[in-house]
Amino acid sequence: MRVLAGMLIADPGQYLAMLIQIYRELNRGETVTLSNLLQRGFFKDEALGFHLMPLAVDVASGVTQARLKTIDQQASTALLGYMLNFPMPFLD
Repeated sequence: MRVLAGMLIADPGQYLAMLIQIYRELNRGETVTLSNLLQRGFFKDEALGFHLMPLAVDVASGVTQARLKTIDQQASTALLGYMLNFPMPFLD
């Protein structure tokens, strides 16, 4: 669910309302929208790809050990964990 949420909020204009609907339904024990989304093949069996320049900038920027500790602490309780910055900070 974290991966799906991270993907959906990457384009909030198109998918944010759908994500909110999914969470509301799940809270009621319903899975209609989530099931429909998954059946449509929202996830594709493709290799993970990155654009080189933004990735290089992220890797070059790095993260200090103190900041990584804070990230780890916050990710453990964050709704989306590490998913919003994936693959960072794991490339440091």
